[in-house]
Amino acid sequence: MVSVGVSRSRLVCPCGNGESEEVGQPGESNEEHVMLCPDCKDKYVYDPKCICRNHKVAMRPRGWVRKGNYDMAGTLNNRSINL
Repeated sequence: MVSVGVSRSRLVCPCGNGESEEVGQPGESNEEHVMLCPDCKDKYVYDPKCICRNHKVAMRPRGWVRKGNYDMAGTLNNRSINL
């Protein structure tokens, strides 16, 4: 059930043959991202960490990334914390 004020957006998935869905309250940071494409569902995960290429561009979430890349980034991050 969708409550009042909740927005839903359908977006093209990484492979381009399906969709993902973004559900959340406008202006809130607790959006939910769901992969609807059966081909991408097992290959991609949503990464909410923000990236910024330079200071003139607003920060934005990384978005859908390959699971292997996401896992590797987490491993490298954990190693750097333990240094």
